[in-house]
Amino acid sequence: LQLLDSLLQESFTVMLAWVVAILLLPIPYLYDNFPQFRFRLKFAVYYLWLTLASFFMIPLSLLRPGSVVNARLGSALMRPLSTLLGLGWEVEGEVHLLDREEACVILANHQSSIDLLGMFHIWSKLSRVTAIAKQSLMYYGSFGLTAYLCGTVFVDRKDPKLAAVKLNCVAQTLKVDKVKLWVFPEGTRNSDKEVEILPFKKGAFHVAISANLPILPIVISRHHFLDERNGIFLPGSGENDCLAPHLARGEGRGAVDGGGEECHANTAKFSRSGGLYERRGRQQMLGDKFTNLPLCYHYVK
Repeated sequence: LQLLDSLLQESFTVMLAWVVAILLLPIPYLYDNFPQFRFRLKFAVYYLWLTLASFFMIPLSLLRPGSVVNARLGSALMRPLSTLLGLGWEVEGEVHLLDREEACVILANHQSSIDLLGMFHIWSKLSRVTAIAKQSLMYYGSFGLTAYLCGTVFVDRKDPKLAAVKLNCVAQTLKVDKVKLWVFPEGTRNSDKEVEILPFKKGAFHVAISANLPILPIVISRHHFLDERNGIFLPGSGENDCLAPHLARGEGRGAVDGGGEECHANTAKFSRSGGLYERRGRQQMLGDKFTNLPLCYHYVK
């Protein structure tokens, strides 16, 4: 009986090895020759890594729940994923502004969930940063819980009054805590390559005006390596361009609308240029509004 059990166990091991080999061996061939397979495999790896990193972050974040410092640790866990997916990230333009400790509102356009990898690449350069996200993301399993523990500001779009109160409260803490606030002002992903930039939501501009914070636009150039509609996901490099900031002035709805329209126009204009940052044309296109700012801005708590 022992001999029979041993033979059965050995046979099962051999059979399992063959099954694994049959399943895994075709993957390199399918990856190289079938774009749809490569597309689905890469996104499967992306979301699997994101989920596992979130689970790993939960106990670490509980040491200081709600602290924005956790976000930098989370970004460090996500950065190797870019290499695994064959992606690189470049940051051009006013990169030195990212090294400054002062608070500001960062606006970035949004094309795909892959933008998070570019965002995490930039976050590794920031000392203290958090993000605004829609309320429903808080219930996305381990990812939502980790985002909450990392100090993410969740806003309920269905209740604009409550959202405004929450954003105003957040605005008053940014200067004191020297936290940069990352916002995707389009409010949703824009994967349509024919549409440059969607209209901006007003929340970020309310925060900037309420706290007298500069707005730092970051243009995420079109991902030429990614076409979600046609199932294409190639190796490639993503370019993030830091533009000269916009200084929100005035009060009330007019100032919010005017700031939003100006930032949207500048971002769209730069996006049309293909992400080629030309210093000679910067003053004509955006205005050199930041280089003359003092090292410590005048904020209102």
